Amino acid sequence: MNYQILSMKKFFLILMGVLLFSACSGGVGHHAISDAEDFIARKDYKAAQEISDDIMAEVDIADASVKSLCRLSMVYVKLSEQLNEVENMAVATKCYHAAVEKNADSVAACFSDLSVEDVQYTEMLRTLSDVIDAPCDIRDGEPIDSCCDVHGELCNHHECNN
Repeated sequence: MNYQILSMKKFFLILMGVLLFSACSGGVGHHAISDAEDFIARKDYKAAQEISDDIMAEVDIADASVKSLCRLSMVYVKLSEQLNEVENMAVATKCYHAAVEKNADSVAACFSDLSVEDVQYTEMLRTLSDVIDAPCDIRDGEPIDSCCDVHGELCNHHECNN
């Protein structure tokens, strides 16, 4: 009987230590992101999607590290080729854009050692992120000569007011 109580106490202490360690670890969802990356490598896109969506449901992008955001952007851009193209690309772009807003140099460092196949993804994310910051709207089928053509009287750009 006494042995069982000791075993239970040991189990409880180990469990508390694991929980405390995971609560104090540095990044947001690093292990979960690794799991999602592993599932993508094994072509189990549904599992990767579930894990990634769980991460995004729990993570406040403002609190996430640049590295986590970069990794999530790559996970989502790869998922967009297999599942939920528009939604996953939007999340990938959102993560990438948030990372660049935090520290563009760190984003460049995160992506500096990518494989040749993955470089295309960063270029696509960079382009989409740049569109977010573009000062002009893009209208389908209408030629736009300048920002003023879009904004008209509301344009505050120096070149439009002269």
